[in-house]
Amino acid sequence: MCKIDILDIHSHILPGVDDGAKDLEESVKLLEMLKEQGVTAVLATPHFYGMQDSIEDFLERRENAKKALLSEIKDRDLPAVYIGGEILYFPGMGGIERVKELGITGAKYILLEFSVIDFNDNVCRDILNIRDNFGLIPIIAHIERYKQFKNYKKLLHLVEAGEILSQVNADSVVEGVFSKSAHKLLKKNLVHFIGSDTHSVKTRPPHMAEAYRIIGEKYGKETENRLKENSSRFLEELK
Repeated sequence: MCKIDILDIHSHILPGVDDGAKDLEESVKLLEMLKEQGVTAVLATPHFYGMQDSIEDFLERRENAKKALLSEIKDRDLPAVYIGGEILYFPGMGGIERVKELGITGAKYILLEFSVIDFNDNVCRDILNIRDNFGLIPIIAHIERYKQFKNYKKLLHLVEAGEILSQVNADSVVEGVFSKSAHKLLKKNLVHFIGSDTHSVKTRPPHMAEAYRIIGEKYGKETENRLKENSSRFLEELK
């Protein structure tokens, strides 16, 4: 059987851009850890907070950090690095043309996160507007965290209907306060991707291999392989 390339679609490995890797040394160490866990490519998704930051400043910081990291790892046997963002949802973003610039470079997706919010009909429609207006398929970052949000079931209905995609953090699969919610979603086949959401070597290291192992043991190799193959197809779009 051919080896499947595995993409970590959610990480904070770019140095000094957000609350993730603090410098190049930590960025490289995180990539080394991910390689040890079988990850062959990593999508760097620094935080973007539209109510605090401008798109121009964010893109410039991200580009500078990307260039520094790619220069540092050039000719080294480490996972390939691709660029995106973890975009905090703000009302009306489905009608703002420049949101297209925040999508994942080279692909038709955008990774969205949420603060405490009511997933009412207007919010759900706005999420779909991102897709319909700009051709970007929303991926909901660490969807297991939102169970306590008002009208969470409306968000799940969009996932069930195939309107949007979902990502669960590897940490939540392994343990933690969101573990029960993550496993409930996995059991219902409402998860499309596993992401490390790694931020640091000491306090938020990646646990990709362990998460996939647990998924295979609890839900079968078919589920484990489906998730890995989803990441592999995603990676093909990025190459």
